[in-house]
Parts: sequence; structure tokens; C-alpha cells
Amino acid sequence: MPIRPELKPLYPSNWPELSRQVRFERAGGVCQRCGRPHGHYLQVLPGGRWKHPHTGHWFNGRGRRISPPDLLELLQARQTKVSLAAAHLNHDPTSNRLRNLEGSKNRWLMCLGSDFRLLAI
Repeated sequence: MPIRPELKPLYPSNWPELSRQVRFERAGGVCQRCGRPHGHYLQVLPGGRWKHPHTGHWFNGRGRRISPPDLLELLQARQTKVSLAAAHLNHDPTSNRLRNLEGSKNRWLMCLGSDFRLLAI
């Protein structure tokens, strides 16, 4: 996720490497909150339920395996592409300790807090 120009001075010079390390080495290329895999197109139902692209299992919005939806629910499915970003858990872009960073999909970044949303973009 791009950094807004006015916030760029708050990030360290090694931010691209730090972000990559958090998203792909530590998080393994999946969202640390729900388990959705980076770069994949997923079937997603209203309410956040989603289908894993390789196993075919269904998961809820928190990444817990659930039973598959019925046919009528499947008609509401849409496809979305998962994109991981490194998120500051305390909303402070100058705090770059690894325990303060998380690999999350962009939807979680928008949900972290409306007062702090703009810092993550």
C-alpha cells in the first residue's frame, strides 16, 4: 500500500525491506488476522466468509474453518484479490519494532480505527 507523500518522512529509509520481511517472512504471505493468502483471487460472501483457493475450504472473517454456504448464499459471492500490507498496530509510523508491525490485508487496515486510518494509507 503506498505511503502518502506527506507521511513519507515518518518512515525509515529501509521501510520497503522491513515491510517485505513482515509480510512474507514472518507472516508467510498470509494475513495474520484471517489467513487469506496474498495475491490470490478469492470467493468472498457478505459478512466476510471466504473460500481458500487451494483447499476449497470455507473460513469466516477471522480465519476459522466453517461449513460451506448453501447454493443461495453462493449466488452472493464476489471475487476479490488479497493484497497484504504492513500495519502499525499502534498507528504510529515512527514505531517500527517488529512486535508493532503486522502483515494484514488492506481491509483490516481500514478497520483498525477510523481516527488513524489515514496513517496506514
